[in-house]
Amino acid sequence: MLSSFAGFLATPTAAIIALACFLVSGGFLVFRRNTLSRGWKAVLIVLLVISVLYLLFALWLVTGFGSNPGHAHEPTPTLNG
Repeated sequence: MLSSFAGFLATPTAAIIALACFLVSGGFLVFRRNTLSRGWKAVLIVLLVISVLYLLFALWLVTGFGSNPGHAHEPTPTLNG
């Protein structure tokens, strides 16, 4: 169960969902700040913080593992003998 959830966190779908949550919660907090109750503000702030943490985690994954080309060229076989 945990490995499938961790696998889902590394998919583009999860990044799109996190980005949508970030934009929607941030938009509500900015544009509807006077009409929201305290409870909704708290929920939106928690959602905003979670989405920011996930997006930073995804950025760390991309910079740490996505830009590593491995070897500059294919390894050449050697003759044993």
